[in-house]
Amino acid sequence: MSAKKLPIIGLGDSQSYTPRRMEMVGSIVYREAGRLGAESPFFAPTVLDGGVTAFGTGETATWFIRGFPRAAAAQKQLVSAGDASGVTIHDLTFLAGAQHAKDTRDGTAKVYAEAAGK
Repeated sequence: MSAKKLPIIGLGDSQSYTPRRMEMVGSIVYREAGRLGAESPFFAPTVLDGGVTAFGTGETATWFIRGFPRAAAAQKQLVSAGDASGVTIHDLTFLAGAQHAKDTRDGTAKVYAEAAGK
């Protein structure tokens, strides 16, 4: 399966990287996916490939997913005011690789538990 549209979002300087930066990246991915009409985007962070090994993939995923509700709320307000259009994101595939799948899954589950008040 080939990508029809492939946005590339820079993560900034690897020397000053913190997982919290991924919250902004999550918001950007949500907005850009909607703008491009991608209802089911895929996201493959390159944090480890960039040499950042001090943080687990779960922590990176937690902050990334936290950016989604913020972007969704902003998009909803813009659409209802007639100032924006775009599709609603229905699902996201977070590509982390087999060796990081559990840590990433645990990181995303943490955000959903927080949202549910658990």
